Amino acid sequence: MFAIHTGRAFAAALVLTVVPAAGFAATFDVLQQRANISNDGTGVKSVSGQISTANPTLQDVVSTTAGSFHLSRRETGSGDPYEDFIAFCIEVTQSITTNTSTPVSYTEDNSLFGGDRRELMATLLGTAFDPSQGAQHHAATQLALWKIGYGDISSPSGDAFDVTARSFENLPGGTFLSFNDSDVSTTFDDNSAGVFALAQGWLDQLDGDAGNGEWTRLAGNRVSFLTAGGSQNLVTYTAPVPVPAAGGLLVGAIAGLAALRRRRTTA
Repeated sequence: MFAIHTGRAFAAALVLTVVPAAGFAATFDVLQQRANISNDGTGVKSVSGQISTANPTLQDVVSTTAGSFHLSRRETGSGDPYEDFIAFCIEVTQSITTNTSTPVSYTEDNSLFGGDRRELMATLLGTAFDPSQGAQHHAATQLALWKIGYGDISSPSGDAFDVTARSFENLPGGTFLSFNDSDVSTTFDDNSAGVFALAQGWLDQLDGDAGNGEWTRLAGNRVSFLTAGGSQNLVTYTAPVPVPAAGGLLVGAIAGLAALRRRRTTA
C-alpha cells in the first residue's frame, strides 16, 4: 500500500485473477475491503516512513506508508460476489481513490512494464511474499516492488537491486526514489527495524548474481496490470498466493476463481 500524506500516492496490487482470452480487455469494479485499506482483519499491514523524490512537481520528501492494500473486485457487469485480493503500489504520480461503497473501474493493460520487470515482480510475489506475515514483511515487499519497477535492472550492480540507492530509470521528469537519504529524518526502518534488510535480502536473490543463491525466475505472465483513470494502477499476480494462517482472507477469491473458470469452460 502507498498513500502519501500530502495527497499524492503510489499504488499497485497482488491479486488472484483470471487470465482473459486473447484480445479481450477485462474490466473490473474495485472496492476497499475495510475503511483502512491496509487492514486485512488481523491488523494493519503497513509501516509509515518518508521517501525522497526529485520531481519538481512533487515535494522533495514526502511522508508515506509502505505495505499492502486489501481490496475486493468483480468483473464489470457481472452479478458475481466481490472477491478479496491484496494490492501493492506501483504507480508513482497518482493517488488511490478506492472506497468501501462506490467501485472504481479498472481495465487490464499489460503494456505497462517489459518482460524482465514482469518476471522479477512475479518471482518476488510468487516466491517471497506471504500475506500472513506482519507489517514489516508487507512494507519490505512494497519497497522491493518499487525498486524492481523503476530501478536499473540491467546488471547485478543496477540500482534496482540496492534498496537504498536512488532509482532513475523509467521515471519521468528526472524523478528518483530514495528510501534512506541523508536529508530524511524518518525512514521506514525507524518505524519498523529490519524493513530495509528484508527487502535487500530479496533483491539480492533477484539480481542475476549466482553467488547470491538466485531464486528461479517465474514467468512474467504470472502478473498483469490494471489501469484506472484518476486512480492508481494495479499490478496483479495471476497464480494463487498462500492463504493466511490466521483466516481465510483469500479463500473466497480462490473459490470464485474456480467457479468462474468452470462457467467459462462450459459456456
